Amino acid sequence: MQGKTHWLSVFILLLTQAQLFGNGIEVSNLQFTGEAGNVADLSFTVAWENSWRLDAGPGNYDAAYIFGKYRTAGGDWQPMYFLTLAGTSGNATLERPSAPAPGFFAYRNAVGTGNASFNLTVQWDYGALGVDGLSNVETRIFAVEMVHVPEGAFQVGDGSINGSKFYQGEGELTREPFSPYRIDSEDVIYIDIDNLYYIDSTYSGDQLGLLPAEYPKGFAGFYCMKYEVSQQQWVDFFNTLTPTQQATLDVTGPNGKNSDVVLDRNAVSWDGSSPATTSLPDVAMNYVPNTFMLAYLDWAGMRPLTELEYEKACRGPIIPVPGEFAWGTTNIHGTAYTLSGAGTAAEAITDPGVGTGNAAYSNLTPDVDPLRVGIFAASAVNTTREETGGSYYGIMELSGNLMERCISVGAVQNRSYTGLTGDGRLSETGWANVSWWPNTGLSFRGGSIGQKSSLLQVSDRSYGSYSSSISLSSNGIRGAITAP
Repeated sequence: MQGKTHWLSVFILLLTQAQLFGNGIEVSNLQFTGEAGNVADLSFTVAWENSWRLDAGPGNYDAAYIFGKYRTAGGDWQPMYFLTLAGTSGNATLERPSAPAPGFFAYRNAVGTGNASFNLTVQWDYGALGVDGLSNVETRIFAVEMVHVPEGAFQVGDGSINGSKFYQGEGELTREPFSPYRIDSEDVIYIDIDNLYYIDSTYSGDQLGLLPAEYPKGFAGFYCMKYEVSQQQWVDFFNTLTPTQQATLDVTGPNGKNSDVVLDRNAVSWDGSSPATTSLPDVAMNYVPNTFMLAYLDWAGMRPLTELEYEKACRGPIIPVPGEFAWGTTNIHGTAYTLSGAGTAAEAITDPGVGTGNAAYSNLTPDVDPLRVGIFAASAVNTTREETGGSYYGIMELSGNLMERCISVGAVQNRSYTGLTGDGRLSETGWANVSWWPNTGLSFRGGSIGQKSSLLQVSDRSYGSYSSSISLSSNGIRGAITAP
């Protein structure tokens, strides 16, 4: 959306109305509505489709994670930190995550389903940032759909060990049957043959060490992005960076897809001077190495999932089913899909599987390319977990489309991870600069458009600890935030 000019007292305010980030989420009516003592009131509406809050079953809700950026006189974009939050429509709960995350959550304050729309007001102390008045201040408000995963015990592993899956060690390497490992607290977990364990393979990990109490194990509540990051989300991020940071994180350069043309449905283009663009804004963003993914999450005030949280996000507290996918069964569609409205926000599958699980994998997608985020929920004949491909908590595409990169338990540098969120700022050269965030040895979970179905299984750890940080057509981005 193009910027609009608004008036407040005698000041001209350039406010970019964002229609950004996701499968039906929109920020509109952005305006300064008051000012006192170098503190400004910033009001806007956030709305999205297919929202819910449940008191049964998963007992969870979805939410908008909202954060802002500002700049003065065309300078560098900086994160906004809000003093107070207020819902003017009376139907929203607003919640701030732990520092240093710069954003906040907005979600339904009562049980219900359907489209959500909240009128919100936040206070911004621009004087504390050295901003001399509101003249020539440009702001952007971003919103991301997320899902709350409640606190609670769960199990990792599914009772089999093919694919280096987790299991409860009982002092011996091979035995039948294998029991999943139960996680019922955030206490220290030892990785050894008597505790949490997995069979050694090329990329499974070192089978050593312990997970400190600070390592997020999935028992504590957290928020997870409902969808994988889209190309429009990436472009919006990239266009707020400095020229130096853009040179580092240029996905069209040699560290990305090394091309400005559409490659495996990555349509991001950048000429080095104009803003980056994409002709496929709703398609999942691929060709980002680990370092690019971490930079995006730091900028947004999020963090990576751990591989234990990944399994919790998929199956919740339900007893694992051997070989299950993110939708909770072993059923999976096996016939190639046909697209309608390809490349548009209405991109859909005309022939989804009925009564079985739907996912983008192997050779089922046109040209073995990623699809738009949320496509199976939009295309399903019946809104079941299987047909939409949804997880226990309503998170989409955790099996298939693009791989989910998580913090592994199988690499020493990963086990120091504390779940600290990004602060909205990158290093001068464009890298994430959050303490204890590793960029190698990550776990690649959930499979992708170019892989066989077994790699889509929730507990598959064939790439449980992958040493490289490379740009692949099957790499995606999904972020998390620890719940307050």
